[in-house]
Amino acid sequence: MRSITLSLILIIFLCSPVQAAVRYVNPACESACDGTTWEKGWAAFGDIVWGALDDEESTLYLGAGSYSTQLTIAHNADSRLTIQPYDGLVTITGSAGHGIQLGNNSGGVARNVTINGLYEGNRSIRITGNAYHGVYYRYASNMDDNYFYYLEIDTNGSNSVNEHGMKITGDGIRVASCYIHDNYNDGINGYTATTGAYAKWLIYDNIIEDNGEDGIGVNCCADIYDNKLDGTNCVTASHPDGIDNTGSLGYMRIYGNEFIEFTQQVFIETPSNASLAAIRIYNNTGRRIGSGDPKTAGIVIRIKNTGEGSFTLSDTIIANNVFDALDQGCLRIFSDYATTTVSTSEISNNIFYNCSYNANLYEELTYVKAGLLFYNNILYGTDSISYNALDDGGGPYDTASDLNTGTGFTGNTNSQPVFTNYAGFNYSLSAEDTAALNAGKTLSDYFTTDKNGTDRPQGAAWDIGAYEYDDEEEPEAPTITKIKWRIVTP
Repeated sequence: MRSITLSLILIIFLCSPVQAAVRYVNPACESACDGTTWEKGWAAFGDIVWGALDDEESTLYLGAGSYSTQLTIAHNADSRLTIQPYDGLVTITGSAGHGIQLGNNSGGVARNVTINGLYEGNRSIRITGNAYHGVYYRYASNMDDNYFYYLEIDTNGSNSVNEHGMKITGDGIRVASCYIHDNYNDGINGYTATTGAYAKWLIYDNIIEDNGEDGIGVNCCADIYDNKLDGTNCVTASHPDGIDNTGSLGYMRIYGNEFIEFTQQVFIETPSNASLAAIRIYNNTGRRIGSGDPKTAGIVIRIKNTGEGSFTLSDTIIANNVFDALDQGCLRIFSDYATTTVSTSEISNNIFYNCSYNANLYEELTYVKAGLLFYNNILYGTDSISYNALDDGGGPYDTASDLNTGTGFTGNTNSQPVFTNYAGFNYSLSAEDTAALNAGKTLSDYFTTDKNGTDRPQGAAWDIGAYEYDDEEEPEAPTITKIKWRIVTP
């Protein structure tokens, strides 16, 4: 009987789920500060015993207050560790190093970590005024599946160190609902660990503004969507881009974003002597609200080469965007020297409105062969429209019929679209519009909704531009606030 009882106890023990660890950092703790309860919370970041947080779905609560030392995270476990505020605003400021470092200087890595600043509906982890990066990855390998939600990251780096708001690497990265601003260099900068697939990074629902250089800089394989990127006050930079995909390895999906006042709203450049494929840019809006230098452009794609070899631009879709009043052109695609062949790529359903640089649409395709399809776009403005070598030369083209003379050119017009509130930068279509409503090409193989998430089509055909007109309600363009956000579930 005793052996049966012991066996039952052993079975119950073995079958019991692993208990999640919960630990605390409490700056007010003065004695017996082992982290096990709020009253006994670790008194400082340096006291944290990270091995105590390797259990399944563990949580580390940070007490409200201002911390002037770097938070260095070490978590090399398959279970997820969540770090979040306990009782109010947590400010990490004045560190002589980074604000938060994932991975330590002894080779320890950090993976499967969620840093979630949401507390009572507000962003309540602020990383500000640190000497180097706001958030930094110490090691590039095995640092995957880390999530960053509801953080404010600002004013990190300086003239002497030239650092970013976030400097991150790895796969499975998520950055969402953050406010990233006024950092010395880029807002977000980094690279994926592996290539050849979409959505290695997810960057969405953020406000990224007034950083010293680019809003987002990444090399490959990122889905970047529903962000507001504003470069109006990028005062330290000579060439700030909204999204900088320099050294591009392709597999980029950029959609539903609002771009304001960057030198280039989206810049994609291949490594030297490389081809480019798998680019999706759709349902974005971009505009300029100022004047003077630096000049501004919409989408710029550069096939970078030295003239040796032959290169391709393939499987690239630029569709249903609205770019307005950009004085370096709404769209530029060019190859430096060598011949570049275009295949399975198209530019469709876009509104290029009042852009210039001697052209509303300026295609510097002297070395690019015919093959780029150009369907159902609106090119409206006071300047002439020029494209070069799309069908072995031509331009400028000033009439609607001229826009449809090249091979692969059809359904394009220079008629004026009517927006709901152009002066207020609301690019949804008015009921009075006759140029864009039901005038687009179906692209449901690539996406099926508009910038607001409304299904396409709402009428007899797709609408041109970022917004699908809904005759039941004329929508306002979405406003992204800086405080309240929807809850993100990992």
